[in-house]
Formats: sequence, C-alpha cells, structure tokens
Amino acid sequence: MLVLSKAEEFGRIEYGIPEGASAEITGDMFREVVMGYGILSVPTEKHSITVSGKNYENHDQITVSVVRGATVTLLPELQYTKEYEYELFTARI
Repeated sequence: MLVLSKAEEFGRIEYGIPEGASAEITGDMFREVVMGYGILSVPTEKHSITVSGKNYENHDQITVSVVRGATVTLLPELQYTKEYEYELFTARI
C-alpha cells in the first residue's frame, strides 16, 4: 500500500456577514459558504469572495490573499435594496 501525503499550509478568514446574507469563499480546490460570524481555516492562496442576500444590493466579488498563520478579516458593508428599504419603512407606519 502506498500513501502519499502533502503538508498544506493554512491561514484563517474571520468573517462577520450581515443577517440574511451569505459569503461564498472559493479557491483552488476549495469552496465554502458561510453566514453570521466565525473563523474559517483556509489553504494559503488567493480566494475569491462573493457576498449576497435577497434584501441587499449586489456586492462586487473581492479577492483576498491568505498567508500561512495569518488572519484576514471580512466585514462587508452591504446596502439594502430600495424595495427592502420601502418594506421596512411601511412596516413602521
């Protein structure tokens, strides 16, 4: 039996995603969807992140580089859609 192993280096992405939204984090051979708050261990490489939610305007895809042992912080500032702002407004009347 032959077993091959490769030591991978990891960093972390600490995230805070607004309620009702999610972030898709992708890299080479890596994909994870996260919501809320937390810390995600990820391979050291460049990762593309797309944040979306039905009540929020589309957010541009961003790229972050994660290096060994480091933590990258992801705290997106999302804007409500006009329709959702109107819904919130009418609920207060």
